[in-house]
Amino acid sequence: MNKGGKKSTTASATSPAIVKAATRAREALELRKAGKSFSKIAEALGYGSSNGAYQAVKRELAELTRQPAEELLALEVERLDELFGALWEQARTGDLDAVEGTRKLIMDRAKLLGLVTQKVQVEPPSRDAMWERVRGWLSEPTPELVRVLEECGWKRDRITS
Repeated sequence: MNKGGKKSTTASATSPAIVKAATRAREALELRKAGKSFSKIAEALGYGSSNGAYQAVKRELAELTRQPAEELLALEVERLDELFGALWEQARTGDLDAVEGTRKLIMDRAKLLGLVTQKVQVEPPSRDAMWERVRGWLSEPTPELVRVLEECGWKRDRITS
């Protein structure tokens, strides 16, 4: 039951069905590593099709690569935290090098955790470049541009000159 008193429709991570599916996916991966085709894996483990076996193996491989990546991320964050701790007291007492070091560590940690997005700086075109584009539009105006300019009181001869 959930907080509202209704029966939950989602299975817990340790429910028998979830455990059985995970075990079967691991077995599918082992059979694939042994050189079995997806159709043979599906037949051996009771998947409805070779695509079902393929999807199970694909999910299991994704899980295998996700775990080491998470462990490496945790290790790197721990290292940054230790370095930060070593500089923190010095920074609090006004050591400017330590202040700069802690600032850099904070930014490195934030980037590592995906809390900082990279800014892309776009230089606007120069005024001359903008006017060149406008002259180009006016030298060969589209019917829509002519209509808009005429509505603003421009005469056709003034548009192209």
